[in-house]
Amino acid sequence: MKFGFRFSFPEGDFDTTDPISGNVELAFVDPSKFLNLNLNHVVQAFKSINLASIHLPHVRITDRNVFTECLTRSIKLAKSLGCDILVVHPSKAKMNDEIRKLLEEIALLLEKERIFLAWETFTGKSRLFNRLEQIAELSEISRFYCICYDTSHVKGDTDDVIQELSSYIEFIKVIHASNRTADHKKQHLPVFSNEGVLDFHKIFSALSQVYDGYVILEYLPEFHSQIQKDLKELNRPFRS
Repeated sequence: MKFGFRFSFPEGDFDTTDPISGNVELAFVDPSKFLNLNLNHVVQAFKSINLASIHLPHVRITDRNVFTECLTRSIKLAKSLGCDILVVHPSKAKMNDEIRKLLEEIALLLEKERIFLAWETFTGKSRLFNRLEQIAELSEISRFYCICYDTSHVKGDTDDVIQELSSYIEFIKVIHASNRTADHKKQHLPVFSNEGVLDFHKIFSALSQVYDGYVILEYLPEFHSQIQKDLKELNRPFRS
């Protein structure tokens, strides 16, 4: 496993002038800010960092033009930084012929550029995809569609998470790791938080046997100071 952390740009509170250890998921939030960014400046800021993945801004797939523009810019940025994994949220929408056609068009672009698009797990029924099997089925359209498994955005306890990871591991390209309370009222806690319901020693021990991809720590801003400490601990017992 290759551990890293999420860096939101330009909103992030990390200093890119300081040495960054571990792998990084470069995340964008606001579509308008992203579309107005000078990509050359972004490349210069992150060219020396081992980039695990790029997270697209929060854009609705029903906003076809904006979604497509954000995707194509993300692909361009990824290729400039030597990255081949993009992560995207499944926005609130219902599958229809128009969206299905767009997914087929996107698949052709992904195959041409050799870029993977990982749909992040969510459980809200209003989301375009809210079950793991729905995302896995996209591989029938293209092998470049895959899963970003977010441990704060799935149901169940430690054993349920291990079972899901095992069942869908062939489709998972990146994992967002954080702890949460059982009722999901608190999410994106540090993985070893005493408030969390998940046992990450057990999860990572099981995962290390079947997965050699990226695990990105995604914590709430108030816990960012904990990230480097956790990365050092994780890279000792779980180095694959």
